[in-house]
Amino acid sequence: MNCRRARDLLTAGRATGGAARRHVESCADCERFARRLVAVETALGSHHAGLRPPAGFAAGVRARLPSGDGLIGWAALRLLPATLVLVLLLSWLNLRQEESVAAASEDPIAAVVGWVLDPTTEIGNGS
Repeated sequence: MNCRRARDLLTAGRATGGAARRHVESCADCERFARRLVAVETALGSHHAGLRPPAGFAAGVRARLPSGDGLIGWAALRLLPATLVLVLLLSWLNLRQEESVAAASEDPIAAVVGWVLDPTTEIGNGS
């Protein structure tokens, strides 16, 4: 088991047995993480002792959250313009590169002169 998995289990409260517990016992960093997690849980528990949420609190929170389909659709719409710009940019770069290779294979001397003037351009191999 790796540290990330052990810490995920510790944070979720499911590291009570087996491999996670053995990892925490053998890893100084994870053991320190577990001690800090217990200290935070203890401090929060003592600070909020006796407090109970009102009846129906969890149901009210869930009712206010957007549904899974709406959230995915919203995210896709937000990413659509950026995706279109990226596709257009990559297409333009590909066309430009094809034109450069075609020009280099047609006139090798012009390609070398172009490279001397702008060393960032590539010289075609003529094949």
